[in-house]
Amino acid sequence: MMRWDNGPIPKGESRSHLLGLNDLFATLCELAGVTVPEGQAADSISFAEFIQNKEKTDKLRKQVGVWTYKAGILQEESIIRKDKLKLIFSRVDGHMELYDTEADLSETNNLIDVESYRDDVKEMLFLMKQIGPCHDNKDSFFIKKEDGTLKETNCRWFRNAPKQRCNNHYEGQMECRLSCSFNSPKVCSIKPPKLKGSSEYESFHNENISTETTFAASNTNITTETTLATSNTNITTETTLTTSNTAKYTTTACIFSVIALVACVLIDIINRRMDPRYETVKTEEMVL
Repeated sequence: MMRWDNGPIPKGESRSHLLGLNDLFATLCELAGVTVPEGQAADSISFAEFIQNKEKTDKLRKQVGVWTYKAGILQEESIIRKDKLKLIFSRVDGHMELYDTEADLSETNNLIDVESYRDDVKEMLFLMKQIGPCHDNKDSFFIKKEDGTLKETNCRWFRNAPKQRCNNHYEGQMECRLSCSFNSPKVCSIKPPKLKGSSEYESFHNENISTETTFAASNTNITTETTLATSNTNITTETTLTTSNTAKYTTTACIFSVIALVACVLIDIINRRMDPRYETVKTEEMVL
C-alpha cells in the first residue's frame, strides 16, 4: 500500500505485476527526484512510472531470482518469470521443479516433466544463469577508469587479479559474479552436477555448467598460486628470523667471550699478587 497526498501516486487504484523488494530503492529515488548513486542498487528496477500509469509496464522486471544458502554456501537457485512460472534448481543434486504459482500457489504439482513446458524450462535456465550469484557474463562490457574514461574488458581480465580488480570496479561484481567470488570462495563451492536424462535442455544446461567449472578451476589456480606465494613469504620470513637469531646468538657469544677473557686476566693478576715468588722477584728487582 502506497500513499502520497498531493503527490504522483493516484488515489483508489491498484496494480498487479512481478516486483522485487529491492526495486523499492530505485523507485523511491525516482519519485523523490534523486539520482541513484553510481555502483549502488544495481539490481533495483524502478516501478515509479507503473505506479503513476498502469499501462507503463515495458520497464518493469521480467523475472525475480531467489537463492537459498546454508552456512554461507549457495544450495539452491530459483527463478519466477512474469507469467508466474517458478523454476527451482538444486546445485547439490541437480534436482529441478517447475510450478505454476498462479494456479498452484502451494507448489504441489511439479510440472518439470510436462512436455509443453520444455521451452519454458530452457529459457528460465538461461535467465537463471544471467542473474545468478555464481555465473559470469561471457560477453565483453565497459568499466569506468579512474580518469572517467571507459575501457572495454571481460571477466577474464577480472580473473587475472580478482581481489584487487573486483574491489576497485563494481562492474566486475555485477558482470563477473563467479570470478569475483574469489573474495568469498565458499559461496560458490558447490558445483552443479550435470543433468541426467534426454530432455532438450540437458545439453544447453551442461554447456553452461562446464563453463562455470572452468572458471572455478581458474579461481582454484589463483588460490593455489596465492597459497604458494604466502608459503614462500613464510619461508623468507623464517629465513630472516633464523638469520636474525643467528646474529643474536653470535653477538651474545662474543660478549660472553669478552667477559670470560676479562675474568681470566683479573684472575691472573690476583694470582700473581698472591704468589710469594712474585713478591721475591719484585724485591730482587728493587735491590738491583
